[in-house]
Amino acid sequence: MSSNHDGYFGRWAYLTPGLFLVLVGALPFFLLVLKSFSTFTDAGTFAAVWSFEGYKDILQPHRLSILWRIARRALIVSTLDLSMAVPAAYLLARSVKPFLRAFGLFCFTVPFLASDVSRAFSWTLILGQNGLINNCLLKLHVLDQPLHFLMFSEFSVILALVSASLPFAVFPLFIRFSTIPSNVWLACDDLGISRPRELFSIAMPLSLGAAFLSWLASAVVAFGSAAEAEMLGGVRRADIVRMISDLEAARKLPAVFALSTIFVCILMLIVWWAVRMSRSPRVAGLISGARHD
Repeated sequence: MSSNHDGYFGRWAYLTPGLFLVLVGALPFFLLVLKSFSTFTDAGTFAAVWSFEGYKDILQPHRLSILWRIARRALIVSTLDLSMAVPAAYLLARSVKPFLRAFGLFCFTVPFLASDVSRAFSWTLILGQNGLINNCLLKLHVLDQPLHFLMFSEFSVILALVSASLPFAVFPLFIRFSTIPSNVWLACDDLGISRPRELFSIAMPLSLGAAFLSWLASAVVAFGSAAEAEMLGGVRRADIVRMISDLEAARKLPAVFALSTIFVCILMLIVWWAVRMSRSPRVAGLISGARHD
């Protein structure tokens, strides 16, 4: 009798995580796709009529132009984040004392303690015409007039987004570098391997998954951020939240669902491509070679 109960509860123990994933993942995505092909009536309800109007609204040239600008900005930000996160995470995990490591991790945690609006406003105090940078340059007589490109430009938006999304790139790499066995680091020290070679020839091939996760996380944060573009982007600002708000104001809710569906599908394709690449013989050989080194 007891074995039957154990088998019964054991089966439910295996099924529960799968059911949870279906409820919080697959079911909402199915409803999202369903709504994206529906029709929104003048009465403010969704009609059971299949339509591609939502996707047609998204594929308008001016909206595609905005999406391209947002995607290009996210690619630039995520690439800059990864290029800075790799050495920063390596130094935190490998080269500093415990106190300095804790202080460095705390510094990367600070952006989580402030809202996106507060972070964006703080950049206006630094980059504005009467901000910290321009005031210092003017008082030092380096410039005769303030630098105008620092505010209300793509430069200011990218700078603010990099500062906001950098922690999302640092922490996955730091965790991965910290879990590399200590005998790997000891072997590198015994062989006299330099730190740059240790990072790029040993640590990074063992951390390709974490590097991809860092890049993807910072790209998603940059793609979905709105406060930085609203407050620092000027009249040509472009952000995904503003586009969704404009579609909602125009009562084009199927287009909102279509945009979300496209975004989720793109993320799924990127993750699928990354998993497939991680299983390729070339990448497997690179990781295997790093382990043997």
